[in-house]
Amino acid sequence: LALYGLCYHGALLVSEAVNLTLDAVRGGPRVMYLDVVGRRGEASRVTLEGEPAAWMARWLAERPVPKRQHDRSFVFIHPRTRLHTSRQRAWDRLKRIARAAGLPTETSEAIGPHSLRHSHGAHLAARATKVAEVRDALRQRSPRYAAVYFR
Repeated sequence: LALYGLCYHGALLVSEAVNLTLDAVRGGPRVMYLDVVGRRGEASRVTLEGEPAAWMARWLAERPVPKRQHDRSFVFIHPRTRLHTSRQRAWDRLKRIARAAGLPTETSEAIGPHSLRHSHGAHLAARATKVAEVRDALRQRSPRYAAVYFR
């Protein structure tokens, strides 16, 4: 829930979420601040409030102890293997959750963590948010990409 909450509420790419480190997370169950490093190496701060912050706080409290020293700095550790969670595993897990929820096969095969980010952008646009605000929320450089959500 915490990982997918970051993809939706924080509009993080799945690679940004799974590569989040413990030292980049501050706050508590009401408000959390995440220092996110994007795919171009650009740093940004993401704020989570309410339920998403509570999900993260709960995960951090229950997070399994990693098996390898190398994995200890990462926030997301797989509960069974106790290794750093990969973006591929996050995609696979979300598809399995979608199937278990009873979504049609076509939908469950099409869904992925990036769908959550797109849903966040579409929901912002549906609330008549300005293009600049959607761009900022999704941490996009160009308003052209954010404008897609207004179609």
